[in-house]
Amino acid sequence: MFMKRRIIMVGATFFLAAATGHLMQNGTALIGGAAPDAGPAPQKLVAVVDIMPSSIVPLAGSASQEVMPLSVAPAPSAPKMQKVAPAVPLAQAPAPIDCTPTLKLSLAPAAMMDLALSAPCNLNARVVIKHSGLTVTGVTDSTGLLKTTLPAMSSAAHVAVALPDGAKAAADLAVPALADYDRVAVQWQGDDAFQLHAFEFGADYGDAGHVSAETPRTPGFAVQATGGFLTALGAPTVLLPMLAQVYTFPTGHSQRSGVVRLTIEAEITAKTCGHDMLGETLEAHAGMPVKIVDLTLAMPGCDAAGDFVILNNLLPDVKIAQN
Repeated sequence: MFMKRRIIMVGATFFLAAATGHLMQNGTALIGGAAPDAGPAPQKLVAVVDIMPSSIVPLAGSASQEVMPLSVAPAPSAPKMQKVAPAVPLAQAPAPIDCTPTLKLSLAPAAMMDLALSAPCNLNARVVIKHSGLTVTGVTDSTGLLKTTLPAMSSAAHVAVALPDGAKAAADLAVPALADYDRVAVQWQGDDAFQLHAFEFGADYGDAGHVSAETPRTPGFAVQATGGFLTALGAPTVLLPMLAQVYTFPTGHSQRSGVVRLTIEAEITAKTCGHDMLGETLEAHAGMPVKIVDLTLAMPGCDAAGDFVILNNLLPDVKIAQN
């Protein structure tokens, strides 16, 4: 159950921003290793044999001199040659890994995109994903793979990723279904956490028509034209996380008419109190370029911790006509 928010009036400023998005923070990963030691070269085995005489010829003497044969010890037998195992060929060094990252996009329901990144030389690495002003962080797994789902913000979608070692990858995808959807987003970096709330057709906190990160729904609601849904984006555990929340409503095939009221909230915490919070809002409407607005919110002092700052008029209402 949602508690009623205590509204605190604070100063908030915002202005149109260029579509380039935030600065990206990238680390550097060193990749490589010494080649395996080939070991000493195999040596040839040489057998040494001592040659002993088999008989002795007596020295010349008089004919009447009796010649006594000498007792001669038998010659030692030659040592047996031991068989030597054939030399084993040295193992070949493994082929070098192709570190070039690859990015693939595919269509998903409700004008969403499935993203698959393969970066074999960036394991468990921070990744920055950019699309039409939307900028969030991701993280690859222990094999260099990253799979996630993004809301398309443009029908001619272009997605680019940047990796810690400076490598980049990009892909394009046509998303014609976006013509039937409206999208609104808020994004931020680090502890400056914002919350996006949508109140459909007169709903209040905790009602069935209240959509937020606590009650996000799924894209299936929009596909069935029964309501909107919210998508939380970004990996919060990486260094300098870049996060976002995106609300989507199926304006092109809604079964109801009315208004969706949108608000942005910020909780006053020990990490957010007493300083300016920075963020951006994005709006994507059918046939229109993405509108990006920078947001600066002056947070109250830390004595108000636990309360919320609510910005009611920062985002325009989404007006829905029954189709």
